[in-house]
Amino acid sequence: QSWRGTGAKDDPSAAQATTHVDNVKIIPGGASGQILYECGSDLCVGNDARTQQQPLKLDQDFKGFEGYAWSPDGREIIFSACATGIQDTGCNLYLMDAKSGSPTLFFDNPGYTDNWPAWSPNGEWIAFGSGGDLTIIRPDKTARKSLMTHDDSTCDNGNAWSPDGKKIAW
Repeated sequence: QSWRGTGAKDDPSAAQATTHVDNVKIIPGGASGQILYECGSDLCVGNDARTQQQPLKLDQDFKGFEGYAWSPDGREIIFSACATGIQDTGCNLYLMDAKSGSPTLFFDNPGYTDNWPAWSPNGEWIAFGSGGDLTIIRPDKTARKSLMTHDDSTCDNGNAWSPDGKKIAW
């Protein structure tokens, strides 16, 4: 379970249990108050993960999500998933407009899983794991760099940029 306050910010007795959701991502700036999260086998957007589940209307089926992130301006979502019916041994990165819900293949490293995407704070790079490597790529795909190579792909458990965008925790 997760907890949310229902009263004064500093009053722990005002917290109540809510339904647990995985990998919650808040839209940058929080202006709209929406969150992005997994709900069953779907990605959902809503104002409250407990009562307002609204699955994104994706125009293709996926077998699972291995990370997802809002763009800094909240207009796009990048996610890692394994598409059903595709003969590949790994998951790929997909980019979609947050309103339309129509994903397009963004990056595929055949035979490897591409996962745990994270936008840089300024939106100029996307960091992700690819077959055990830490890779960054520009959203327009004009540049790609492998920053770190590791022979064990189990190290791909998430990426996070420092607020100034100069460092990546991996």
